[in-house]
Amino acid sequence: MQIPPPLPAAALTAGKIAVGLAWIFAIASLILPMPEPRLATVGVVLLVFLSVSHLVELVIFREFLKAANATQNDYIQAFIFGMFHTGGLKIS
Repeated sequence: MQIPPPLPAAALTAGKIAVGLAWIFAIASLILPMPEPRLATVGVVLLVFLSVSHLVELVIFREFLKAANATQNDYIQAFIFGMFHTGGLKIS
């Protein structure tokens, strides 16, 4: 079973903020007209990267999430924030 690295609370919060802002930019690049076409391309690439990498994390840490009695909300947050969410979970 893969276990995510334990992270301090400040790192978890800062990481969630950074990843959340990246998701907002990536989704906004699809919805809003961008002043520069390259920004839209960067946003789409970022959206694909975040989606694929966090799906891979869910697969890697699925046993850990089961052992930690993760709720549906935990799985959603693990998809959005990746290891910045799973790093705060503990096996009970």
